Amino acid sequence: MFPILPLALVLLAAALVDLHRGGRWERWTVRFFWAFNVVALVVATTSDAHRNLTTPLAAIGRLGGTYEVAVVGSRQVPDYYLGSSSRAQGFAETDLFVDAVITGKLRPDFVLFRPEPNPYELEVLRNLGLQCRGPTMFPGDLVDRVLVVLNPRHNERRHAVALFDCRAKNRGDVGP
Repeated sequence: MFPILPLALVLLAAALVDLHRGGRWERWTVRFFWAFNVVALVVATTSDAHRNLTTPLAAIGRLGGTYEVAVVGSRQVPDYYLGSSSRAQGFAETDLFVDAVITGKLRPDFVLFRPEPNPYELEVLRNLGLQCRGPTMFPGDLVDRVLVVLNPRHNERRHAVALFDCRAKNRGDVGP
């Protein structure tokens, strides 16, 4: 795609010049094109994509301890936001998370559900003996929220996420 981009831009510029030389209708088309692209450029450059996932992980990383974070609903987790001492583990499905906790492979300090947890997932937390505080909701930015409204089924990774703090009751820590 990148080798074609310069050629496409040159052809687009030539088409815009040709339209601009045309009549009244063509000039309005060029003005609409520029206005639309300026607005799209501003939105694209100020958008904070996936803020719903990066913000809670960065907040956990700023706490300064060593924490285990379970992210339910996502296999890929950008754990570099946590810092070097903490680790995050992603679970594509709730059942995989439940198995990891039951078998003792995981004792999370924080549980992050993406998208928002349903009543079954909240009941699972209680049944596993995880006494968690929360949830603290982290919505996506404006662009993410608009994309979810337009197509909620295919934009699950852009939904708001819920963070549960399971530190104090499960580990004996004292924390906020």
